[in-house]
Amino acid sequence: MAPRVEGPHITAFYANGTASDAVYGPGDHLTLRFSRATDRAPALLAAAGSLPQAAVPRLLACKVDVGGEERAVPLGAVTGEWLADDLLQLTVQGTAGAAPALLVRGAPSAVGVGVLKCCVLKAANLMDKVTLTLTLTLTLSLTLTLTLTLTLPLPLTRCSWAVCAATASGR
Repeated sequence: MAPRVEGPHITAFYANGTASDAVYGPGDHLTLRFSRATDRAPALLAAAGSLPQAAVPRLLACKVDVGGEERAVPLGAVTGEWLADDLLQLTVQGTAGAAPALLVRGAPSAVGVGVLKCCVLKAANLMDKVTLTLTLTLTLSLTLTLTLTLTLPLPLTRCSWAVCAATASGR
């Protein structure tokens, strides 16, 4: 039996927002880079290709450390847009319902940096975007070359948690 190959997982997770504050709020961005190109979880996408607010909690599980205990947290009103097959940018539209640990004013970290952890849920069915080309040659009295292109997506097999970090520009 061939070894099981992991599906896409988060390899980088960054936050940035307005320069005027270090608080999770409207306009802030959470950017996730994946291990390789994904199929963008087409079942969760809106008609325009964006990730609507209702789809974000179906794609990601997020948690924070509260008093030494990790707890699942909602992000509030968040939408997303795939910037590339391996790059998803979430935009905070509003903080109603967001975890209190993300909303602490005067915190030394921006937008949950070092606090917020997220992973892709297996149920989201986010798959690799993989193309396999097979060439088959049959030799009888003539040579026939047949090329088939098949898309063989690899599913996510486990939840790899990624910790939010600051962007290169800081905030």
